[in-house]
Amino acid sequence: MSVLEKINDVFNEKITFRQFKVSYQRGNMNEYVNIPELFFDGSIFQSSVITASKEGVNLWIVNGTSDAANSAYDFHVKRTRGESFALPFVDLVDGFKLCFDSANVKLKATEVNGRLDVTGNFSMHSLLVSHWRISPKDVHFPKMEFAMKAFVDKDSIGLAPGTLFTLNELPISISTSYARKPIRKFAIQSSFETKDAQQVFDAMPGGMFYTFDGFKAKGELKYDLNCVIPLDEPSQIVFNSSLKKDEFQIISYGTENFSKIVSPFSFLAMDGDRALRSFSVGPENPYFTPINYISPYLINSVLTAEDPSFMNHGGFVMESFKESIATNIREKRFARGVQPSVCSW
Repeated sequence: MSVLEKINDVFNEKITFRQFKVSYQRGNMNEYVNIPELFFDGSIFQSSVITASKEGVNLWIVNGTSDAANSAYDFHVKRTRGESFALPFVDLVDGFKLCFDSANVKLKATEVNGRLDVTGNFSMHSLLVSHWRISPKDVHFPKMEFAMKAFVDKDSIGLAPGTLFTLNELPISISTSYARKPIRKFAIQSSFETKDAQQVFDAMPGGMFYTFDGFKAKGELKYDLNCVIPLDEPSQIVFNSSLKKDEFQIISYGTENFSKIVSPFSFLAMDGDRALRSFSVGPENPYFTPINYISPYLINSVLTAEDPSFMNHGGFVMESFKESIATNIREKRFARGVQPSVCSW
């Protein structure tokens, strides 16, 4: 019996149960998931779910349809009462918070000659994630959609071309694969193109990139990523990433006022956590020299000392990315990181 046949066999069963409850109590805190009733006749699925966390109580309605004969499934979950309270038990993981308004998943599978192909759509609305390691603020994803074309073969697994991930209103094409033969290899390709650059910044999750709050831009943007990693020969990695623009213009910077850099300011020199001294940068400083009085050779020397390839890249050094990925694979840990060039932005 194949994997798909085993899955379909599970959904051929008829299930009914009532008053199923899982709870956790610690001190005055009592979190639980309570299912007053669940009904599944092999075709129609219906259930209500009550969740309670330290923030409050929510009521959810879960329903869907199952067509095991054609390997087609469609399920929906929606919060009908309560507010954006955290899901129970999740906060036990280092104070992590997760909640959402609704989610839908629709899948259709076929299996031919041992190859399993799955097409489907997944969507979620008003997802909220909160954890101090992610952001000091709650991170909001108003709308996410995932149109999937997945496959599982004898020696490979992945997402086929045509898979589309939409974050808010920005559609992003993505395909990935892992193959064991003829060599162990991981590959990912991704791209997006928009004639309204503001779509890119509006797609950024609120609260995660809070310095972009209020950021406004116009023009066209196009991004392409192609990465192929031979896992047994990581030095042969292929990594190409490009962001192209056409008539791109920043209208406003939002919460970060980068225009301050052309105004007088006070600079505090630090040595780790220790403050060394502060001084003003501007005409009131007797050692201040306007940039148009500084030799361009000195300016370029400073830029080159900070970033030797500054004149040849657009903010990202592809060789550094490749070397970091290869090093981490060889050492099987995050041994080397990489970051964009600060002075390129």
